[in-house]
Amino acid sequence: MKKLKILTDPNPILRERAVPVDSFDGETQELIDNMIYTMRQNEGVGLAAPQVGALKQIIVGEFESDDEVEDNFSLTVVINPKIKHLSEEKVFMLEGCLSFPGKEFYIKRPKEVEISALNRWGEPIKIKNSSLLARVLQHEIDHLDGILMIDHIKIVRTIFIGNGTLGVPTLERIADDPQFKLLEVITSAPKPAGRRQELRKTAIGFTAEKLKAKVYSVDSLKDRKNINHIKTLTPEIIILADYNEIIPKEILEIPKFGVLNLHPSLLPKYRGPSPIASAILNGEKKTGVSIIKMN
Repeated sequence: MKKLKILTDPNPILRERAVPVDSFDGETQELIDNMIYTMRQNEGVGLAAPQVGALKQIIVGEFESDDEVEDNFSLTVVINPKIKHLSEEKVFMLEGCLSFPGKEFYIKRPKEVEISALNRWGEPIKIKNSSLLARVLQHEIDHLDGILMIDHIKIVRTIFIGNGTLGVPTLERIADDPQFKLLEVITSAPKPAGRRQELRKTAIGFTAEKLKAKVYSVDSLKDRKNINHIKTLTPEIIILADYNEIIPKEILEIPKFGVLNLHPSLLPKYRGPSPIASAILNGEKKTGVSIIKMN
C-alpha cells in the first residue's frame, strides 16, 4: 500500500465535485486501500477521495478508542453515497480535517444521518447512525460536493487587546483561525525603555506587525476617542490577554458576545499581576488558565 499526499486548503481540487464510481476494478480497489493506509498513517477518522486528488465518490472511515468506546466504528468504505435522512436535532462538536492540519472548529450538524451507498465491491448498503460515524459521513460527503468545514463556521468580527508576552500565543492563534476576522489589535503606545530611553513597542505590537495585523496604539482606553473608535469597528467579540488597564464598562457593552479575558491562573487564586510566578513560589503542583467573560 502507498501513502498518498493529502491536499490542503486552498487547493482548488478540494472545491470540485467528485463523480460517481462506475467501475469496481483493481484500480478502484488499489485507491481504496491506499486511502485507508493514508488515513491511518495520518491518524484520521475519515478521508474522501478528493482529499488525495481523486475526484471520485469514495469515502473511508475508522475510529477505535478505549476512552470513547461509544463513538467507535469499524473500517467503513462508502461509495456513491446519498443522504436519505437528516435528523432535526443538531449538535455542536469539535471537528478536525486532514486538509486543514492543526485546525479544529466547533460545527453544528444533524445528530443522526441515514445514507444509501455501495460498498467497495459495488453492493448496496444502508447506514443509519447517530454517533461519531454520523458526523464523519456528513463531513466526508461534503468533501465529495466540494464543501469544506470552514463553510459551516460563523466568522466573528474580533478585536484583540493586549500588551505582554502572555498574550502573544493567543493573538497568533486568532490571526491563523478563519473563525475570527481580526479587525484590529489594540495595545499600549510605545514607551521609553532601556538606558537610551528609546521608544519600545509592546510584545503584542511587535507580534501584530509581524502578522501584518492592523495596530491601534493607545495611552488609555478610557479616552473618549478610543471608545468611539472601537464602536466604529463594530466588533462582535473582544479578546483580551496580558493588558494592564481596567476596561471601561462602555467598552464591555460594545460587542454582542462580550469581552473575554485570559488570565494565567486557576481563579480565584492569584488574581494579581504575577500569577505564574506566584504559583511557582507557593509550590503549587497544578495551575492553568481561566477565561472570564467580563462585566
